[in-house]
Amino acid sequence: MVKPKSINDDGSQLSLFDSQSIPVANNFPDEEDYPEVDLDDLDADDSFDDEKSDRTIATKQELLTLKLMREAIAAQNPDDPVMADFAEYVLPKLLPIVVGVTAKGGKFFDELDRQNEIEGKAKVRRDNAADQSLGTHLLNGLFPANLIEQRLEKLNTTVKRKVREFERRLVIAGFILHDFEKFNYELFPEMPEKYKAAKQDIRKLSLDEHRQIISIFVVALGLDQFISKDSEQWQKYIDDLLCIAYNAQCRWDTNWNFSDFGLNNLSLGDRTLRCLTDLTCLADSLASIVKHPQDAVKTKFKELMHQLSDGQLQFTYHSISENRGVLTNVANNALMDAYIDLNTAENQYYEPLLYLPTGVIYLTLRDAPPVQIEGLSDRVVAKIKKLCAEQLRDRQVGFSRGNVGMKFADYYNLFFDFEEFLRFSVDVVINKIKTSKAPDKASNLATFQRKGFLSENLQFDFKEDPRIDHLAELGALVVKQLWQDYLDKVNNLRKVEKSLPKPRELNLTLAFLEFLGLEDWRSPVVELLELKNTGGIAYEWYYIAAKYLESEAGLGSLDVRDIGFKLVDYFIGLTKPIRDQYQLPDPWQDLKDWCDRVVMLPSQEMETNTDQVDIFLKELEFYNAAKKSGRGKQAICSISHSPYTVTEQMESSVLFTPQ
Repeated sequence: MVKPKSINDDGSQLSLFDSQSIPVANNFPDEEDYPEVDLDDLDADDSFDDEKSDRTIATKQELLTLKLMREAIAAQNPDDPVMADFAEYVLPKLLPIVVGVTAKGGKFFDELDRQNEIEGKAKVRRDNAADQSLGTHLLNGLFPANLIEQRLEKLNTTVKRKVREFERRLVIAGFILHDFEKFNYELFPEMPEKYKAAKQDIRKLSLDEHRQIISIFVVALGLDQFISKDSEQWQKYIDDLLCIAYNAQCRWDTNWNFSDFGLNNLSLGDRTLRCLTDLTCLADSLASIVKHPQDAVKTKFKELMHQLSDGQLQFTYHSISENRGVLTNVANNALMDAYIDLNTAENQYYEPLLYLPTGVIYLTLRDAPPVQIEGLSDRVVAKIKKLCAEQLRDRQVGFSRGNVGMKFADYYNLFFDFEEFLRFSVDVVINKIKTSKAPDKASNLATFQRKGFLSENLQFDFKEDPRIDHLAELGALVVKQLWQDYLDKVNNLRKVEKSLPKPRELNLTLAFLEFLGLEDWRSPVVELLELKNTGGIAYEWYYIAAKYLESEAGLGSLDVRDIGFKLVDYFIGLTKPIRDQYQLPDPWQDLKDWCDRVVMLPSQEMETNTDQVDIFLKELEFYNAAKKSGRGKQAICSISHSPYTVTEQMESSVLFTPQ
């Protein structure tokens, strides 16, 4: 027998990135065309051990970060050849080089401190020393600056007149190279050894040495193909790239003294160079300075945006002073919608630019209408209700059929208003009831009849038809649960506000009976309504549902969905005059109060230090009260530890509802 050959001869573990030679099986159309081979007759020397297939499935290796960034660039910049080429030529070579290289903070600031110590200077300020890799720094500056540049091209600006596709390629390349001294020179084989010496200030080297370094970087990072495909045109712009790199900052390491320094081989015009360096400075500032949304209105950004846009564009923001996870995320999205909704077909007043954990920075027209703080909390609540209601409509969790009618979790009242929940209940009742209990209800009614609680002339012959259950449970849900819950809330409100009138009494069951055209069955229904000891089961609605499906209107109905919606709409119209009389307490008021406290816009005046101290002391007081044992203990909100209304937790069965 031929010994089967192992796929992996050396027994080593396969790598996810190895290309494995996999023999491809032939699918023979007809086995009878080929003679049978007795494997026992084969000589061991004639085995196929040495025979290998040359058909391989080659797996192309691609860094996951690169793949995701390419997808993001394509989505953000459709039909943009500049960014497409950046993702194709530069990004694959840039990412492996900048991984682990410090741009600021960390080792970079430690080195600055060592240099200052040698020179007898004070240590560097650490208020802006958050660690940031070179890759993060470059991409965090490049992407928003690119979006700003594209917006500037649509306005009457110097950028529109001076910056074309080729200039865009140069400014991107110049920004990638602006921190050329921070690259790890050991990763560039072509780099001369003299530049790899430790503790060497690359910035203080001569101009010719800088030209040599930049030329090596341009080729190694794919910028030569990015600037001028398959040509050496990029070499003509080495000094322009150096000018952009030198002047990426407004104060430090700048160089505009071309005559003394010798940077005299410039190909671009003065105004074009000024535009490109301003864009580079803006990109560097966005990546370095912005830590919080309110950083967007710093003087440096005001000056840069005024200069680049000829006074037409500026930055603005919204900020949330507390980070509450998902709640803050939903609030951010709702506030962002408030800005975007002010845009018109003629003017894009607000464009989201930078997304931060506690806010968003916008690129805005200077004459944009301001966002009003009033109503923002309502937007946040509406956003939460919309998101949760959509999930509940899709999943319908916390809603089921019990022994006595339909059961639903209390949170449905939070995410649906009264009329929305009524319409939602039509679908959910039909979806949740799969089998019919109508014959059981008929049997129970017959028992009541034998005991003399019901008239002998009544007949209860309900069929085993789920449609009876659908209509009956829907009617019982609307009348006995939803409407009764609403009346209970009104009564509680009237205990507080004594001047409110008593709700007008309605017999909704009889009203629905008339709506369904079943007036002839009024007497039996009234008798069923007066039946005692039913255990809460709405027998009258099973009777109504059975009679409706036997009627001419109900015959031929595949389901009761249509009549269910009509019934609900009739109920909404019937009760609207009553509901309009009362303004029930808003269960979301605490969240609205929280939003009003934590949402900050540029138009709002900042709280004084005294106000902030008072808030802190009040928070500390509530915290201490919550930690007390026994008398004096005060319950506080578990999310925000603040003095909001605290209600008892729902029953545990709701918390463990299958999600």
